[in-house]
Amino acid sequence: MSRFAFEYEPLLRYRRHRRDLVRQLTASLLADLAVEEARKAELERERARQFEEINDLTRSGRVDVEAASQRRFHGGVLLGEIEAVDRRRNVVEQQLSVCRRALVEADREVRVLERLREKRRVEHAYESGRREQLALEDAWVSGRSREAMA
Repeated sequence: MSRFAFEYEPLLRYRRHRRDLVRQLTASLLADLAVEEARKAELERERARQFEEINDLTRSGRVDVEAASQRRFHGGVLLGEIEAVDRRRNVVEQQLSVCRRALVEADREVRVLERLREKRRVEHAYESGRREQLALEDAWVSGRSREAMA
């Protein structure tokens, strides 16, 4: 039986490689998204802590205006940083959405070629078996014809 060779094997390898690269990029973006979410949670905790300190300063009776003002200013800075994190997170989410669509498409392209390869493999096996069967029949017929002539 002859060896099967898929004519589009280089294209299949290329598409698998491209799909793997898109998977890696998607994983990287997911990691970036997790980092941004962790950073936002950290900033929100710090901002809440600043306002708790302001409340603590005002409860003691004597108000330290300078300290409260510094904490309020720092809370405003933290809010700006939270908004910047949200903007970065939105960009990462958009990139992730594009990557997910690209991954679906890349995976579809690979599956199409894999199905074609399997179909061609089955056709090749069928044709090889048929050729072998014909060769055996020819050998049998020629052997019988020699016996009949003798």
